[in-house]
Order: sequence, then C-alpha cells, then structure tokens
Amino acid sequence: MFSVKDKIILVSGGNRGLGREIAIGLARQDANVVIAARDENALIETSEAIKKQHKRCSYVRMDVTSEKDVQSAVVLAQEKACGVIDVLINNAGMSVENVKAEDMSEPDWQRVLDVNLNGYFRLAKAVVRGMIDRESGKIINMSSVLGTNPVPLALGYCVSKGAVNQLTRAWAVEWSRYNIQVNALAPAYILTDINRDRLSNEKFLKQILGRIPAGRIGEHEDLIGAVIFLSSSASDYITGAVLPVDGGWSVT
Repeated sequence: MFSVKDKIILVSGGNRGLGREIAIGLARQDANVVIAARDENALIETSEAIKKQHKRCSYVRMDVTSEKDVQSAVVLAQEKACGVIDVLINNAGMSVENVKAEDMSEPDWQRVLDVNLNGYFRLAKAVVRGMIDRESGKIINMSSVLGTNPVPLALGYCVSKGAVNQLTRAWAVEWSRYNIQVNALAPAYILTDINRDRLSNEKFLKQILGRIPAGRIGEHEDLIGAVIFLSSSASDYITGAVLPVDGGWSVT
C-alpha cells in the first residue's frame, strides 16, 4: 500500500539540498528515480552516490525557466527510465533573501516567481499529458510553511509558495477526473547541505526554534515519509491537500 517500488519518479532540483535527500530516500525504497536540474556536475555526483547504494537513478539537465528545455528534458527522462513518469515532484526553487519588500527589484521578483511558480507550471504541463493518457499519476509540489506564515525579508519566496498552494488545489480540481492526485508538502526548515551554514548561526537558529513547538529543526527523514505516502497508492483518495511538515509552526 505504501510501496513506491518500480515507480518512475521525476524530482526537479534533485541534485542538491532537499531534492537530493528526497531522491535518495525514494531510491532506497526501490523507486526508479530521475533527477533534473541545471548543474550537471551536481546531478552526476548525486546520481553516482545513489547508484553506489545499488539503487536506480538517472539524470537529465533541465532549466525550468525554459518551456522548450522542460519539454525536451521530460522526453529524455522517460527514455532513460524506460517508461511514463508515475510521480512528479516539483521541487526546483530559489529565493532572494534579506531584502526589504520596498527594496526588492522587479528582476529579482520576476526571477523568483519564474522559477518557483512558473517552473512548476511548465514541468507539470509537460508531464501530465502522459498521466492523462494513462489515467493515473501523482504530482507533489514542494511548498513551504512560509506560503501561509510569511516572514520578513523573503517577499518573493513567501508569495511564490502561497501561489503554489493555490496552484496545487486548482490542478487537483482540474485533473481529478483523470485519476491524478495533486498535493503539496509545506515543510519548515529542513537541515540539508544548502542551509547547514545558515542554521549554524545561533541567533538565527534561536529565532527559528522559537516558532516551532516541536523545538527542533527538521531532518530529511521527517519529510521522506510524507513524500513516500503521497507517491504511493495509500494516498489515492487525497488530492488538493497542502500537508504541513513543520513541527507545528503553522498552528502557532
């Protein structure tokens, strides 16, 4: 019921950070994982790390800001995995932080939205056609607790994740007729190689922990179970949900 064995799962932004940890976690459960991102060197490193564990992982280079690039990458991903994508995990993202709302430039604003929101739109649009033809599929959008509980100095990121939540619900309504479930995960800070240095700052860490009733920063293991659940048949009657994985942040 909770198995992802042999499912073809495409993880965007799967070369580092949270995407890398998700890809590793799914591969350990015998999924057929394909990771996609712009940085080919990091893609190769992550893919090889998974293969050393005698698990399956292939990669495709992809820029989510280019519709043509996304479409080509999806075709190549399915060729490498030898099948239609069963699960899409929209994870590629970025942020412009420590900038006051009144000082944020329009190019930065547009860039954050183009990656975090439009990138999800482009990739799901390219993948979902195969799911519609087969009348089966799952899409998981990586949102954030900041999509509902914004913080200062992260305007573009907070707004983009709020939009991802509504995009998730709209797709769920649109594609339920094809037996496609669309859900989102909204984590708080999860410790990864990307944010390890930032979370080592005692002042910053204290501020974050003050918002989390569980009293600790999340580990990637805290998120993998939710990813597996939403990727498996155990969640076949769940769609349009935005599931918090935040130690209670969103309810305080």
